[in-house]
Amino acid sequence: MTVIVDPDNERTGEFVLNYYDDPAVVSPGWSVALDVNGRPYAYRAAAYNAQTLYVAYVPKLVGRGRYVIEAFIPAEHAYARDVYYVIVDYPGGVRRETTVVLDQSRYRNQWAPLEGDILNGAPGGPRVTEYELDPTRGDAGRVNVADITFVDPATHPSGRFEIAYGALRWRPATSSPARVSPAPAAAPAGLDAPVGTDLERRGPIPTGRLTAGGYRFWVGDWFDANPIGSRYWLGSRWAIHTGADLNLEGSVIADKDAPIYAIGYGTVLWARWISAGWKNVIVIEHPVPGEDRVVWARYAHVANLQVLEGQTVRPGQFIATVGEYAANNYHLHFDIALDPILRSQPGHWPGDDLGAVWAVYTDPLAFIQKYHVVR
Repeated sequence: MTVIVDPDNERTGEFVLNYYDDPAVVSPGWSVALDVNGRPYAYRAAAYNAQTLYVAYVPKLVGRGRYVIEAFIPAEHAYARDVYYVIVDYPGGVRRETTVVLDQSRYRNQWAPLEGDILNGAPGGPRVTEYELDPTRGDAGRVNVADITFVDPATHPSGRFEIAYGALRWRPATSSPARVSPAPAAAPAGLDAPVGTDLERRGPIPTGRLTAGGYRFWVGDWFDANPIGSRYWLGSRWAIHTGADLNLEGSVIADKDAPIYAIGYGTVLWARWISAGWKNVIVIEHPVPGEDRVVWARYAHVANLQVLEGQTVRPGQFIATVGEYAANNYHLHFDIALDPILRSQPGHWPGDDLGAVWAVYTDPLAFIQKYHVVR
């Protein structure tokens, strides 16, 4: 059973503040916010070269076994590049402390795996990715998070680093998403749209339907506001679009936080923050139904990532939500590459070169229509 502990959840564990200095002096530095899942997280400026406190997460585990431990890193107030997590486990019944040094600034609304190779204070050990936990031992699975940084805050544009203390989760290793079984032999051979209700994604994909503004509908009230091949002004330059910008008809924020689904069976190659322009990007390698080849689908500007790199997914699996591309601009950028360039360059962008776009990408709606199975 997966256990999640956050600063306001006493049912599944404890979130305990431990101060080295006078709490009356140190405690005013805390602030609290909500992450994209509605869970509270605390944050404060990191202490440069001088630890003043640590936060202890103590889970209420219900079973003995091997666990994966992950930290949810929000998009805001998680800027420190060397956050120290110390995890207690009992491999072979012997107590061990593993220190994990995590760069929180690399993540945006993502679960970050806590993995480290500093064992009982000695660096250079074998990398620990799973932890042996026994609920009968009171500190098994405990995670201490320090407030110290050894990176000069002056190197950050804001002039300081903040550390986020949000939700942590302990997942039995046997339930790891990376171990999802492959497609069964009798599975429907087809691809679905990445958005829409379950009924809309399983049903016929309309052809020829247009919005009042002349944009193509995909499924339900989802339409493509910027189809592949369109030339448009991108901030300071012209660009040719590589796929679809999927919007939900209605207000400008109608599709905010709408769920995004895998279009078919596949393997997640990328699931992380790429850049300020792309935001979070998921790239999935999908086998083409009935053919001996694969394509690469990119789901971009997404939030609340639900998958990890290396994970296998099923059709219709919830993988993320629609994120904010710019102020009050929410949409899913979705494209399909026939060329493997997205395997190594998840932010690949041909710019203002129509030939280069068609050399790599294909019309995503036409491709899904070709391989879609109504059921």
